[in-house]
Amino acid sequence: LGDVYKRQPYAVSYLEDGNRIVVSDETARELLVLDASEGTVVHHVPLNGSPKGLTWSSDHGSLFVAEYGAGTVAELDVEQGAVTRRFDVGPKPTDLALSADGTTLLVTDLAKNLVSLLDATTGERHTDIPVAPYPFAITAAPAGDKAVVSHLLASGDATAPDAASSV
Repeated sequence: LGDVYKRQPYAVSYLEDGNRIVVSDETARELLVLDASEGTVVHHVPLNGSPKGLTWSSDHGSLFVAEYGAGTVAELDVEQGAVTRRFDVGPKPTDLALSADGTTLLVTDLAKNLVSLLDATTGERHTDIPVAPYPFAITAAPAGDKAVVSHLLASGDATAPDAASSV
C-alpha cells in the first residue's frame, strides 16, 4: 500500500466473491482496489471529490461511491479500475445504500439535509426527502420499505432514539 501513514481510509467493502477489497482514501481522493488474497493494490482510481460511502450494484458488477465536495456519485468498474459514469447529487454526499430490489440508490447529503432517491440504472433523480440536520450514514431495510439515516450531530435530546436517526 505504500505510504500508509499518509492515507486516510474512510470506507471499505469486499466484493461478494471475496476476490477484491475496495478502500476509499480521503487524503488521496481515490479508491484503492486490492487483491484480497495478496493484499496488493490492483488499481488506484482517482475521484473528483473525497470518497465517502460505498455500495455495490445489485449484480455486484460495479461499485457506487459518494464523491463528497464534488456533488456526484461515481459508478466504477472495479475490475477495470475506471469510473464509468457520474450522477449529479447534492454538494456533500456522504453515504449510499441500494434498495432491496436493487433499483433505487439512496444518497445522504450533509449540506442539504436530504436523502436523494436515484434510479440505480439511469441516475435519474426520483425525489429528495428532507431529513434532520447532518445526515451522515444510511442503510436500507431488507424488506425494501424503509431506510435508517444516522446524523452526524444529534438534534435534540441525544438519549431519544429519533435525535440521531431518521426512519
